[in-house]
Amino acid sequence: MFGLRPQMTILTLSVALMAVPAFAKTVRNEPNWEAQPLYTTLDLAPDFNNDPRKVEIEAGGDQSMEGMGEDCAGYINWDKPDVDVNYANDKDAGSPAGTEQLSFYVKASKDTTMLVYTPDQKWVCVDDTSDSNENPSLTFKRPLAGNYNIWIGTYDSGSTQKATLYVTEGNPPR
Repeated sequence: MFGLRPQMTILTLSVALMAVPAFAKTVRNEPNWEAQPLYTTLDLAPDFNNDPRKVEIEAGGDQSMEGMGEDCAGYINWDKPDVDVNYANDKDAGSPAGTEQLSFYVKASKDTTMLVYTPDQKWVCVDDTSDSNENPSLTFKRPLAGNYNIWIGTYDSGSTQKATLYVTEGNPPR
């Protein structure tokens, strides 16, 4: 009878230690592209009407975009993308959408940045469109069908900036 008690203690301790990871907080090393967007989801087919589409947002957050890809700068909310664009949903995700281009651009009174997670699971960052336009624009030539998760950033941590995200199959302003 005394020999069973130490074995039960070891068994109980083993089960308790196996349960610890289930309660541990998951630490993300990238923005949560799987979360529902903070503002909206646009479902757009190629040659969509009312081009460009626009979404009013508050850009920024308290987590740095640095290290997410080339030219990543600024701060965003890692918890949720600002906007999701589901493009050409009638096709398999990651396949060619069948259009010439898909562009995202931002208009704001202060300098903003953009981070996009693409249907082929790549992070793309963009900053100034040109020397005279401090807001980002990004054009995908021969875009892929699927979900584009979009974050608009600011240069100061924790600050927000009113901004408008535009989605177009045309050319963004320079």
